[in-house]
Amino acid sequence: MSKTTNYRPEIDGLRALAVMPVLFFHAGFSLFSGGYIGVDIFFVISGYLIANIIQREISQNRFSIVNFYERRARRILPALLFISLACIPFAYFWMLPFEIKEFFDSLISINLFLSNFYFWRANEYFSAAAELKPLLHTWSLSVEEQFYVFFPVFLLLLNKFKHSIILFAVISITLLSFALAEYAAAHYPTANFYLLPTRLWELGIGAILALSASFWIKTKPLTAQIGSIIGITGIIFSIFYFDNTTPFPGRWALIPVLSTALIIVFATPHNLVGKLLSQKSLVGIGLISYSTYLWHQPLFAFARIRMEEAPTTTIYLSLIVIALLLGYFTWHFIENPFRNKQQYNRKQIFLSSALLTLFILSISLIGHAKSGIFNKKQAKAAEIQVWRKDYNPRAPECHGGGKLFISPEKACTYNPDLKKKFAIWGDSHALGLAHVLAKTLKEQKFDLTHFTYSACIPTVGIYKTDEPTSQCNAYNKAVLEYVNNSKEIDIVVMHGRWPLYLEGTRFNNQEGGIEYGENAYILPANNTDISISSKPQSRIDAIGALYRKTIESLIAHGKKVVLVYSVPEAGWNVPIKLARNIILDRKVSAPLSTSFKIYKERVKNTHNQLDKLVNNDNLITIHPSILFCNTTIKNRCITQTTKGDPLYFDDNHLNSIGALQLSNLILSSLKKHDWLK
Repeated sequence: MSKTTNYRPEIDGLRALAVMPVLFFHAGFSLFSGGYIGVDIFFVISGYLIANIIQREISQNRFSIVNFYERRARRILPALLFISLACIPFAYFWMLPFEIKEFFDSLISINLFLSNFYFWRANEYFSAAAELKPLLHTWSLSVEEQFYVFFPVFLLLLNKFKHSIILFAVISITLLSFALAEYAAAHYPTANFYLLPTRLWELGIGAILALSASFWIKTKPLTAQIGSIIGITGIIFSIFYFDNTTPFPGRWALIPVLSTALIIVFATPHNLVGKLLSQKSLVGIGLISYSTYLWHQPLFAFARIRMEEAPTTTIYLSLIVIALLLGYFTWHFIENPFRNKQQYNRKQIFLSSALLTLFILSISLIGHAKSGIFNKKQAKAAEIQVWRKDYNPRAPECHGGGKLFISPEKACTYNPDLKKKFAIWGDSHALGLAHVLAKTLKEQKFDLTHFTYSACIPTVGIYKTDEPTSQCNAYNKAVLEYVNNSKEIDIVVMHGRWPLYLEGTRFNNQEGGIEYGENAYILPANNTDISISSKPQSRIDAIGALYRKTIESLIAHGKKVVLVYSVPEAGWNVPIKLARNIILDRKVSAPLSTSFKIYKERVKNTHNQLDKLVNNDNLITIHPSILFCNTTIKNRCITQTTKGDPLYFDDNHLNSIGALQLSNLILSSLKKHDWLK
């Protein structure tokens, strides 16, 4: 917005209050766990400013669709196209082939104003993969651009009606969008986050403010003082209280959205909040907020890609400073000149934007067609990166999780024609083993029934602190009852990532491999004496007792149990790590490995609990560590074969090669105990 008589410096200050938490949130500062609400603040501001401009010009009979889109093109395209072009060389030299292809696909979607749809289909916003996408943040621009397409036309069509009817129509659409967002937050959370229909209400709140300005423009000073203070308090609360588990943008988003509305309505140069937001430093950051926002995600993503270890706090702070400096450079030398009609006329703006867009689209289509492979090094990396998809092909139909509850009666089987039955029960580790174990057992004339649920250890009587609504315990109860009462299933393989939930913390291999994700404890479902704040050993003992009780229940019902202990976690995504070493010419010793000592420390508590199971002829214990640790390399756990192939498809799940080795170890033990009759 150019500085006219209607210029409000406090809104630029509000932009600063929006962009800085986003930067700190994306940099991983836990204090700013709700920093993503900065985008919601931007949406409200945009709705307010755009509706204000359109309505004013319509009322003065000087509104032009062409002029409107010219202003939007001047505001958005020069910086966006410039930064998009700047990212291409870094993507080419540093990214893996599949990442390059995805990068160019995202460029195509950006230039078609559809990046929110692309990223909605491509990934979760809060996932580890999202951290490595340089242009992920452009989804919010696409939401605004889609709003700009229909909203001016909408107001023009309603122009023949009374102002009150127009306002009523905007309020109605805003309420409908909010209702849709509230529903989608529970049923379609990813679509809810990315798409315009469930974000429209945030822009709509801003538009309502613009259309209703006559009702609040002359607010009494005391009311304005109180209202603006409530507004800034709500924003600060959201930044520090919200996190990635907060359903968004549903009812919780009302806090930052309505708080932003309060500031727009009540902050003036004459009250505390207005004076605060009008400080030169905040206004300055607000002026460069658009370019700074565009720069920050590429800087963070490429730093994470290029560095062997996760960027430190110091590095992230440095990158934030660089984002601000580049933001100023782009604002001064790119944004401002192209917004100046004296320097570049309409024809020059549209023509140059069209040519640059066509150029970027052409490069992107080539990158897509070549699957990101332009040279021999990339081709070699491509041979390694394919292992990241080497997981159970029957996962979609067989693996439960969240709201997908596959009843035990409808569980998948692999060799249904065979009468002798095995079962495998566990979490995603069991899922990764199941299809390979099924092939191994088929040779022995056994079927395998598949009971797995995502992030759900095979134990009855627990609940997950990170997922209070998880059906994990209900699923485990159903499986235990079904298996105990089954006359066909004699042998049960129990496999899971036992230490993750007993310890509650994600794995750190102490060599730069730090698993992405929040800590995730489990607690006894019916024991109020044990909580996260309990002494660690008390909680460990309680959970360990439940581990054993479930296994003992199977044995008591005449089942034979194959208990698979902990597979060594890697900490880093093994195929990605190996492929990245090729792309970045890192000289590393092979095979890739982690510390055996760290593994033993990680599993100590878990194995101590499992070891308390009384020796029983109907229990076999399998230790995967004898396959992978202290073998090829002394005091190390290998994550790669001597031939160079990965043993994992990510940072903790065995791929088909690793799963086959584990299946053979299980088979050998079964034969040793004469269980295959």
